[in-house]
Amino acid sequence: MKKLLYSILALVLVLFVGIYCVLFTGFGNNFVKNIAEKKLNENSNIAIKIEEFELGISKINLKVLVNAMLEAKVNGDFSLLSQSLDVKYELNGKNLELLKITDPLNIAGNIKGNFSDFNIDGKGVIFTSPLTLDANVKDYFPTKLNLDANNLDVEKLSKIAGVDYASGFMNLNANVNEFDKDKLDAKALVSIYSELKLKPSITKDFGIDISRFGKVIIDSKNTYKANEITPNLQIKSNILNLTSNFEPINLTNQVVKGQVITNLSELAFINPTLNSNLKITSDILYKDKVANINSVLSGKNINTKLTKVTINQENTTISTDLRANAELIRLQGGELINLVANAKLGKSGLENADIKGLLLGANSNITLGKNDLNASIKGLKSLALLGLLNQDKMLDADINIDAKLSDLKNLVGNANLEINGKTVPSYFKKAYDLDVNSKVNANANIKLSGAENITLDAKLITDLVDSFNANGTYKKGVVNANYNASANLANFNKMLNKNMSGNIAVQGDLVFDKILNLTLNSNEFFGGKLNAKLNGDKFNANLSNVALENLSKSFDLLDVYKANVNGNLDYDLKQASGKLTANLGKGHLKYHKTIKLINTILNTDVTKVVFDKGDVLVNINKNLIDYNANISATNAKIAVSNGTYNTLSKVINAPILVSFNNNEVKGKIAGIDEDVKFIPDAKNTVENAVKVLDKLTGKNNSEKLNETLKPAENLLKGLFKR
Repeated sequence: MKKLLYSILALVLVLFVGIYCVLFTGFGNNFVKNIAEKKLNENSNIAIKIEEFELGISKINLKVLVNAMLEAKVNGDFSLLSQSLDVKYELNGKNLELLKITDPLNIAGNIKGNFSDFNIDGKGVIFTSPLTLDANVKDYFPTKLNLDANNLDVEKLSKIAGVDYASGFMNLNANVNEFDKDKLDAKALVSIYSELKLKPSITKDFGIDISRFGKVIIDSKNTYKANEITPNLQIKSNILNLTSNFEPINLTNQVVKGQVITNLSELAFINPTLNSNLKITSDILYKDKVANINSVLSGKNINTKLTKVTINQENTTISTDLRANAELIRLQGGELINLVANAKLGKSGLENADIKGLLLGANSNITLGKNDLNASIKGLKSLALLGLLNQDKMLDADINIDAKLSDLKNLVGNANLEINGKTVPSYFKKAYDLDVNSKVNANANIKLSGAENITLDAKLITDLVDSFNANGTYKKGVVNANYNASANLANFNKMLNKNMSGNIAVQGDLVFDKILNLTLNSNEFFGGKLNAKLNGDKFNANLSNVALENLSKSFDLLDVYKANVNGNLDYDLKQASGKLTANLGKGHLKYHKTIKLINTILNTDVTKVVFDKGDVLVNINKNLIDYNANISATNAKIAVSNGTYNTLSKVINAPILVSFNNNEVKGKIAGIDEDVKFIPDAKNTVENAVKVLDKLTGKNNSEKLNETLKPAENLLKGLFKR
């Protein structure tokens, strides 16, 4: 028996020593501190650091830093045996200058009494706003509470919490007296009043146009009397008005009955294309641990007859019907949405759901199980989808979608996407000043083997592109693919107002991450190579050893020179402007009627001259092109200074100088389309005539003939002007 008692005493002693070591020693305090800090930060957006943690037999000292900006201190005496406590607490703002806050934040007070019946008092200032607190907590329930905090700076409080969505002030007042937990009786009023100005950060994070709201007023007065709580809430702004009307809630039978009415004067703050207002009337009944919410939604161009939500301890069921016409997204036409949807959610999530009817113009049948999905959507209107997403309406098409996922959680399954339609000419004309009116037929097969393993195989045929094939991946909203494409350049003639011919084939990589990025590579580009990049509206192309005469013919340019080109083009599709710098290898002029007169003046055939090199600089501004060119050989030179070409009117005006064996011909190549001529400079022509005469007579006739040939100069000017 003694041995048993000794064993029990020894065990108790060991347990006591163990508990003491874990709770009341430096080693134990540090152990508990690390565990607590880890747990507090695991599932929270708030960063908590326990800077001090000292727990003794009768004393506690705790210091915690929240978001590196709010310091909380607790220290004082307590007794586990008598269950009494007498501690001081203090809240202080720290490092607030990082948020450009110089006003103080300080609250301090005392907590006195025993564990089941204690008083809390406090006084302080929160950014120049005074705060007072006086409360009593009995059996872990407040029997008295008096709290006054007026003109609290919402913006500064929000910044400490790690958000910055509003500025303004808030008044918080609570008055609870003589609360009797057993009788559930007291007199209480809890009031929250706030006037807020929403900040642009909301637009950045949520895409909501907050400028339409103006001042937002939140007013909540909640009363408690004779076993009944009556909640009350009102929200007012230029757009949103919400009012609640609840009957007194009896705490004994726990029945809640009331109505919440929400009015939105317009929906354009969500999406500028939405053409509607909205009124939602929700009747709420909570009884026998079951909540029923019946809502009716009505607005211009959109409504529901009834949305019913039932919540009990086991599951939640939702049923709704939704109707909307095309005017909802500012489109012409009739009914756009006519859906009936039902869903059931259990404790572990969705159990089943089905959606049937008209969805954005498409006949739709979508069913979901606990972890599977089957969807058939036939004839979804791309204009409606783009409008709902507030995207540019560049495609008018019907979209068919067939999808089957066997594992929703891990995204395993297949989907097929078909698109049949045409481009929207007005979009391309406005955005790029291009006449794009093309049929579009596309098909994409998508395989899903997890959220990080979505592959796609797509094919596209249009009036412009003969074939386009791509395969790649989709991860976290980003498409990565490689592709190949081919086209007949004649397909683009109407759009670009050209007379091109020939075929082109390109291949490269494609990335879509909010904007389109792609590379275009071709080893057969007019006899040379093309390496290009598109980044949104920015296009860059590098030409290597490309045949200029093929390029000129294909792009409907004046074909007067034969050489290979190396060049670089930077072009802005949105602005339709760019710059081309190019170097020409060995080349020569091709015979053209504009060359005939130059040959006559120089008394030679300049097309036989082989030029060693050339430099070309071209500036493009929509349909206007200006350029400079310099081509040189040992005994010859051609220079074009500030030449211009209008791609719409086909008007060319190119001041040109041709030098051969120290003889110079000046003039300009001018005209429209094929009716282009070389117009010599009158003064230069007279000077060249004098030089010929000098050779014939062996005399210097410059001064004498300057006057006698003046009429000839005037005659030349008149002829070529005509």
